[in-house]
Amino acid sequence: MEAEFYERSACIACQSKNLKVLDTGKFGDEPHRSMLLDSPWGESPFPFLEQCAWTLVECEACAQIFHLRVLTPEWTERRFTKWMSKDAIERFRLLNGDLEPEAINNRARRMTDHILCIEKMARSLRGNSPTRLLDFGCGAGEFLTLANAFGFEAHGIDHSTARIEDFHGRVPIYESLEASRAQGQELLHAATLFDVLEHLEEPLSILKAIHERLVPSGILVVEVPNAEGVRQIKNNEDLVVDGVDHLNAFTPATLKRIVERAGFIPTKRPTAHVTADVPRIIKREIRRVVGPFRKPSTQLYFRRAALVHESGIE
Repeated sequence: MEAEFYERSACIACQSKNLKVLDTGKFGDEPHRSMLLDSPWGESPFPFLEQCAWTLVECEACAQIFHLRVLTPEWTERRFTKWMSKDAIERFRLLNGDLEPEAINNRARRMTDHILCIEKMARSLRGNSPTRLLDFGCGAGEFLTLANAFGFEAHGIDHSTARIEDFHGRVPIYESLEASRAQGQELLHAATLFDVLEHLEEPLSILKAIHERLVPSGILVVEVPNAEGVRQIKNNEDLVVDGVDHLNAFTPATLKRIVERAGFIPTKRPTAHVTADVPRIIKREIRRVVGPFRKPSTQLYFRRAALVHESGIE
């Protein structure tokens, strides 16, 4: 039995139908073959994907790159419930070094950095109430737990059943924006999407929906893998847009454009020093001073603009 796909008929960022094929192949060919066979899974997806084709395209209107073919909803559900099982996720984290003490420390420091920046930016929005934050694609919920330890009212959204069950109700995690909205929650002061937009079938729709859930001038933080230079899939580095899990390839420029199209305005983030290591502080301050001359990043901060329409920002 082969996995089933459907085709996205327009650009994920600007809705143009002027799409140019950059590369195409089968998941049973390299480098996909090794990725699928060597990665930890619950149920292996390889037998279902081996003969399936993938097609990488570029929008000729806005230069956004993405996979034309994506798994149908039924097969996406299978990916989350059977392929990406709880045990598979834990084995992946172990193999990737995510559970090593140094990796845990670095991850906690990066999360704390974001929380302190968001807290400072949200002061003028929240008054005397806690900062209300949504972490979309919250994974294991570590960021939510830490944010609440800083006095936030944070909740998350994640489609992975294994992730939600693993969290044991420590903070609210919902399967969708609709499910969280049904709880009658107030508008948000901030939303974060860490390594999420590259996975979404309709990233622009999600960004617009989050725009509606934020207070005026609400804060949005987005971070994605930098796929600059990827125009074909010929080696492991190109699998930053593999077509099974990572569907969209963002560069600093295309990431900025799609978020602006959803109704957000780029803003400068504050500087936080989450370390007792003086050399690290010095390096951070140097990076801050030379910031305007540094290479653009795919970690960006935005503010919510007033209105958004189909054609862009008003």
